[in-house]
Amino acid sequence: MRGDGRRYKINLRTDDGFDGVAYQAAFEPPGGEWTVLRLPLASFAPTRRGRPVEGAPELRPEGLRQLGLAIGDRQAGAFALALRSIGLE
Repeated sequence: MRGDGRRYKINLRTDDGFDGVAYQAAFEPPGGEWTVLRLPLASFAPTRRGRPVEGAPELRPEGLRQLGLAIGDRQAGAFALALRSIGLE
């Protein structure tokens, strides 16, 4: 990926809904240079509407149904995040 120095979040969901539990991890890719980002599944925290969820089931790769990306710094304005691929190891 190549970023712009801003903070982003990856959201993983294990259902087809939009308002349920999302497992979220934040990252800040360096601006202007291509890099490989690796986030272990253990680094994804269960959230609902941005708030922590206690007692949520463990995130398991076989249960993934959705992946989303979001700007995560709460600042208005232009942003740029380029991706070559997304995978699961």
